[in-house]
Amino acid sequence: MDASGFVTGLIVEILQEFSLLGLIEKFLTFFETNSIFTFIVFAFSIFFLYRIVKMAFSIFLVVVAGLLFPLIMNFLFGWTIPITINMLIFYATSAVVLYLLATFIKSAINVLGKLTGPLRKSEEIRKIEEDIKEDLEEERKKKIKKRNKKRKKK
Repeated sequence: MDASGFVTGLIVEILQEFSLLGLIEKFLTFFETNSIFTFIVFAFSIFFLYRIVKMAFSIFLVVVAGLLFPLIMNFLFGWTIPITINMLIFYATSAVVLYLLATFIKSAINVLGKLTGPLRKSEEIRKIEEDIKEDLEEERKKKIKKRNKKRKKK
């Protein structure tokens, strides 16, 4: 093979490697060579890593807010909170504990809301059905009154 044929073949291989079809082919062959379980573990690990990094950043902000609390209260509002290392650590840890408690309560409320969702929906559907029945009954009574008025006029 001459040099131009080699370069052309190399360019074609590179284009096939990075083309959309090449990427799709590589993605599909991944499932042929590896198990779907590996991909699921990978997806969950990426998801949980994202959640951990997000929570770590939130905790960092809460720690900063906890550290700044006594400083802001002393200098802006004139309180007399002692600013020592122990007090700063106390406020930072208190802020983190309160944040984690609030996060736990929020998660528990979400889980309970999802568990009781079907019950609430069935209750809401029952209320809607009762409202519809009441509306239909009122309409029926109005029609009867109109019919009676027409009969009385005749």
